[in-house]
Amino acid sequence: MKTIIFTKKHIVITIVLIFLLALMIITVWFTGISAKQAEVGKIQKDIHGLESEVAELRQTSQTLSGKKNLLDSAIVNELPRFSKGIQIQEYLSSLEQKVAKNKIQLKQITAEDTLLFSSPSDPTKKVYSSKIVLDYSAAGKNELFAFIQALENDQRFIKVTDYSYTFGSGEGDQSMFESTLLFNLYYLNVAEEQE
Repeated sequence: MKTIIFTKKHIVITIVLIFLLALMIITVWFTGISAKQAEVGKIQKDIHGLESEVAELRQTSQTLSGKKNLLDSAIVNELPRFSKGIQIQEYLSSLEQKVAKNKIQLKQITAEDTLLFSSPSDPTKKVYSSKIVLDYSAAGKNELFAFIQALENDQRFIKVTDYSYTFGSGEGDQSMFESTLLFNLYYLNVAEEQE
């Protein structure tokens, strides 16, 4: 049988190898694993922030689920509406009927179109506003109010931006109301068929 004798030289080499191995493990730890641990800590912090944000959104969702859905309401689905295309001929015909019914005398109508919204992802999706100025006169205040109420109850979505009227005397003993109505008429950009 052979005997292995450890000399001083063998012991020193073993200690140096153990020291180098420990130094290598510590170096790998600080260069690789420690940096990853800091990243893991940051990710855990982000996860905690996202979990609290999700909890807030769930709370908001529960609050909103109990409220009435405006998009399914009669106001949105029935009245008023954005027309597909300005359909100005249809609107003017409707306006003429309201004028005749309420004994109104139209003096002047002017319109100016403005682009309100254009979708960056789909250039065909646009919303326009037509700024309409309506000058008219009425024989009495009942006719004036009836005409305004007819405009308010129209199915087209309009927003009145300015209104003015003056009271004056007409022919004979008859009184006249001179009025100017400024409103915006909204519509989508659908090409209208030529009639």
